[in-house]
Amino acid sequence: MRKNLIIVLLIFVVILFGCQKENRDIKIFNSDVARQKALEYMFKMKIGDIEGANEISTKELATKEDLGNNEMSVVSYTVDRISELKDGAYVEMKVVKTQGEGAKCTLDKWVLKVEKESQSYKISEIKSTNKQQVVSDGNSLDIIDAEASYKEKITNLNDLPDTLYPKGQEPMIDVQQIPKQSYQTVGISLDSNKIAFSTTDGKNCFIAVALMEHARPAAASGGGQQIAPRDLEKILEKPLAQKIVYCDILPNAKISNFVFTEESNALIVQYIEGNNSKGLKIYTMPGGDLLDLKLDKIFPLDKYNVEYVASVKSNILINVKKKEGVNGINQNILGEYIVDVEKEEVDKL
Repeated sequence: MRKNLIIVLLIFVVILFGCQKENRDIKIFNSDVARQKALEYMFKMKIGDIEGANEISTKELATKEDLGNNEMSVVSYTVDRISELKDGAYVEMKVVKTQGEGAKCTLDKWVLKVEKESQSYKISEIKSTNKQQVVSDGNSLDIIDAEASYKEKITNLNDLPDTLYPKGQEPMIDVQQIPKQSYQTVGISLDSNKIAFSTTDGKNCFIAVALMEHARPAAASGGGQQIAPRDLEKILEKPLAQKIVYCDILPNAKISNFVFTEESNALIVQYIEGNNSKGLKIYTMPGGDLLDLKLDKIFPLDKYNVEYVASVKSNILINVKKKEGVNGINQNILGEYIVDVEKEEVDKL
């Protein structure tokens, strides 16, 4: 199943990017092939296929790196830039990782060196640098910028409202209580402009997205007026979130992962409902409205598990599996699907 999924994903990427075929008769290094090799490596890392990642690495790298020993999991990535060499290329990537348990995620820079070894392309070197971290600290949700060496508050549990009108309800009569005892899961977009977070009361969960304001007034400018320490303290105490977009409240559910699409125009929410049923919801950004895909009706959670696999630009690859212990399902429904966020369509591969 895993090998089939990898093959499907690679076809998916090739179709969307118009990847050029590797010409084995030409010895010139092909940076497009290097790019696809780096993406293939990242996908294998994402699904936990360490053996597969080692197969497309040089022997030196495969024996040097302990890829399986990491509490953080890769959830999304994109190629930022490529620097060509005479006989290789450095593929620089933005990578988002999340922690399995606890509200923590990171935005990192990975640099993968791709070299041509005989007639095949191999990953020969990996360097990673943390750029930003999102962590919960009691009632506060903070962002730590490793490059600028600062820590600032995104929002606070006390700043969230106590109640919320469900979206799409007309007239607005029913009011929902926001479960906000503690933070549950966090996620960050590849451009770092959006941070998703969920709060919970131990049973239900609330989903929201912070639209970020990264620019802060400097403490002093070259020829300008200095900001008084007291005023600067007030500026830094003010939450960094420019706006909080309220998406949804999910009853009897737990958020297992947040993933923004590559273009940050949608938020993918992987959740677990009730007795370990895996479901998926997709919200448009920056509005926070639920995409009208009716996934829970097409794939009822009492029979199927719907899992996020990967995304390229505004296209999302999902995998529908039979729920364990359930009989009488439609076998034709099982398999991989592509969700087109812009067209709001779901098509089976």
